[in-house]
Amino acid sequence: GYLMDVEVPYIHHSFREVTVSLEFLIRSINSVSVELLAEMKKKKYHKRQVELCYLSDAIIDIYTMLAVLSRASRAVVLGHRNSHHEFALANTFVVNQLTKAEENFLKFREYNLLQGRVTLGKDVLENRGYLPSHPLTPDVV
Repeated sequence: GYLMDVEVPYIHHSFREVTVSLEFLIRSINSVSVELLAEMKKKKYHKRQVELCYLSDAIIDIYTMLAVLSRASRAVVLGHRNSHHEFALANTFVVNQLTKAEENFLKFREYNLLQGRVTLGKDVLENRGYLPSHPLTPDVV
């Protein structure tokens, strides 16, 4: 379920719209981070530094968004006299940061796809043509 499907004491329910978007981004990053960390355990992280940079930028953006939402939520819950201002500031900041974090994540995905294309291109050049054989062609040993 989404963050706001259950009671989350740190984020006020008035931030539901941005928290749903934020959670989707967190889940997306989490799904690719597992693969990236597995590669790093194989000591191949030097090949993935650009991806790590984009991913870490997105994670830093998420952290700042959560800090801002937490602060504004506290102001709303405690009924501070300027809580409406805190809410507006937080909402504006988070919407802008979501865009930035999504762009960083998109750069990460695009770079990942580009690396796959580079690998395919190298294979075609090394084999001087189309690499795979037709799946119904019997293998000749």
